[in-house]
Amino acid sequence: MSKVLIYNFSGELDDVSHVFPNDRLARLAGIVREQGHEATVLDRANFGDLLRIGPQYLQTLGGLSFRESRPDYAAGVRQEAAQIAAGGYETVFMNLWHGTGFKFSVDLAAELRRLRPGIRIFGVGQKVDWFREHILRLTGDSFDGLVTGLGYWAVALLAQGREPAQTPNLIWRQDGSIRETAKEVLAVDDFPGPLYGPEVYRQIDEKAPVYSLTLSNQACPNACVFCIRPENYGREVRRRPVARVLAELTELRTTRGATHFRIEDSTPPRGALTELAQALLASPLRGQVRLSAFSRVDQNSAEDFAAMARAGFVSLFFGLESLDDGMLRRLRKGTTYEAIRATLRKAHDAGIFTVGCFIFPSPGETAESMETTLRRLGELKPALDSVLAVPAGIQPFTEWGRHPERYGIRLDPNYIEETMIYPVRYEVPIEHWRPLPFRYPLLGRPAEEVSFADIARLLKGFVERVRDEVGIARVPDYYYLIADLLGREPAATAREIVRCIMQRDYAALRGLFRGAKEAAGSCRA
Repeated sequence: MSKVLIYNFSGELDDVSHVFPNDRLARLAGIVREQGHEATVLDRANFGDLLRIGPQYLQTLGGLSFRESRPDYAAGVRQEAAQIAAGGYETVFMNLWHGTGFKFSVDLAAELRRLRPGIRIFGVGQKVDWFREHILRLTGDSFDGLVTGLGYWAVALLAQGREPAQTPNLIWRQDGSIRETAKEVLAVDDFPGPLYGPEVYRQIDEKAPVYSLTLSNQACPNACVFCIRPENYGREVRRRPVARVLAELTELRTTRGATHFRIEDSTPPRGALTELAQALLASPLRGQVRLSAFSRVDQNSAEDFAAMARAGFVSLFFGLESLDDGMLRRLRKGTTYEAIRATLRKAHDAGIFTVGCFIFPSPGETAESMETTLRRLGELKPALDSVLAVPAGIQPFTEWGRHPERYGIRLDPNYIEETMIYPVRYEVPIEHWRPLPFRYPLLGRPAEEVSFADIARLLKGFVERVRDEVGIARVPDYYYLIADLLGREPAATAREIVRCIMQRDYAALRGLFRGAKEAAGSCRA
């Protein structure tokens, strides 16, 4: 039996969801244990470690370029590597993030390789699919390979000692060349459930008690031009049996005292939300749990929202992106404004808190499309409870990233490197962001004539008009779920969370969740 470490360092706390227990890490632990090995999850995105590491160190990390270092930063990397090396682990699966977490993780892998030349280190996580072979090009021999997608088969086989060339869903280096094995369509229930016990998932009690559930292999059959999801998980959807999902939820309720859950599927299979709701209503868990979820207008408009509300669904996130039909076609959203309006009305009328997220401004946005979205937001106000807005992101393996010239997008010369470490902080006003490493056409002007300041000005103006003229609040779906957990007013809860993140006040954020965790502890069997 060998010792396997599943490691995560997400860097600065950019979003409160980072301190939720990580389903993928816990599930990897279950897979490793099933192969007969000792599994440990070391997830540094927890309140205890955030306070131990300290805001100053994390702020220092955020100010470094990809190849830059400082004595205090380097000392932190060496200390972490020494602790891991002393643990006697033979294999490390390292969850890779963009931004500050990515830089720290790749520097940690290099230091581990120096201390323990024989250790096997594999990168896992969504950001592997964001950057793929570019990671190996920039990090040399630090990683033995990168696991693509959910990659559960790859982890199981690597834990058995399988060579990279015989392992599916793997990118690795051989004889100076980067190679990739074939991807396999994943059925999640071919694998054991997640392990959240403190003997495996260290410092689990320092995480916020909101647990993730998945209803499928997270594949997406759609082809939105901006989205990396199909590249991550493929387009062939494998739906999980609802009995397995319910059993997992029941286990978390019994062993962890969990009451609040976030469904991770960005595109829940048609009818899957309703199926789970009906299963909950027919189970002993009826009235004991609350859930938030993603939802798509084209996939989930026919859900039984009333049954979902009765089963405990309190909030739904809809990626709307725009309310202008021309922009929706340009983004390949597969929906229309009328379908959006009808779906939001049904969900809202059932008593579910509705959240709409917009990409603003998008490449090719016009003054007319912007005004159409704002005008129609006023029409939607009775059915839309919250509005989020983000600038367009250009990831390498999306349609935008693969073919930027088709959309008039201009990438900076160091685009890949800068994107990897770019600190996306949606809770911080965009005027305080670093300039993005790309430009795109706006208001009839080519990308060459558009500055980051132009993008920031338009987004800031949109946010202010939604707040002041339309009168719709900004409360993410899982912030609403947290407010329900804490028994607090949603908008005030959202403001307090944002304040804590912006001021790096991790002690106050920890205190916010403490009462909820104590209550959850009293519910455990």
